[in-house]
Amino acid sequence: MLVLTLRGKAFGAAVMIAFLYVCIYIWKKSLSLKMLACCIPIMIVVGWNRIYYFFFSSLQDESARYQLLEKSIQVANDHFPLGSGFGTFASYLSAQQYYSPLYKMYGLSEVWGLWEGSASFVSDNYWPMILGQTGWLGFLCMGFAVLFLFLRIQKLYAYKGIYFSGLIIITYLMIASMAESAFVHPTAIPFAVCLGVFLEKEES
Repeated sequence: MLVLTLRGKAFGAAVMIAFLYVCIYIWKKSLSLKMLACCIPIMIVVGWNRIYYFFFSSLQDESARYQLLEKSIQVANDHFPLGSGFGTFASYLSAQQYYSPLYKMYGLSEVWGLWEGSASFVSDNYWPMILGQTGWLGFLCMGFAVLFLFLRIQKLYAYKGIYFSGLIIITYLMIASMAESAFVHPTAIPFAVCLGVFLEKEES
C-alpha cells in the first residue's frame, strides 16, 4: 500500500519498516544508533531521484523546499542563537494567516509556491521551520528531543510488538519531516497518543 502511493517518503518508510522487521524478528536485535547510521546510505539511494530533483538539479532556484532550507540557515545565522521567532518562517502561520516580512527580505516571495496569497509550499519541510524560527539552539533542542524519544523506545525491546511499532512511528516521522511539517502536522497527533501508550509500558 505504501509503495502504491508513489510517494518518495512512502518508499523510504516501506524500506525502513522491512529493515526494522528483519532486525527485530529475524536477527532478534534491538536497533542501535550504529545500525541506524548504516541505513542512511540506503535511504539516500532509495530517495535519490527526489533528493536530486529538489536539492541538486537546475531547478534549485525554483524549488520552494530547497530555498526554504537554504534561507533557513541564513535566518538562523542572522538571528543567532534563538531564530526569528514563532510564526515567522516556513510555518503555516507565517504565510497563511499573515505574510511574514522575512519572505520578501530573503527573496522567497519570488519563489513559486511561496508567493504572497499563494504560499501552498510554505510548510513543505519541517526542519527549515525549526531552524529559522527557533535558531540553532532550537534546532539542537529538537534533535536531542528526537534522540531522547528514540532512547526511550529502545527500553521497550522486551515488548517486541510495541517496540517495533514505536520505531515505525519515529522513523516515519523523521522521513516525513523531509517532505512535510511532520511533527506539527495533524497526523502526528494519533502517533503521539500511540507513543504515549507504548511508553507507559516502560514505567510498568
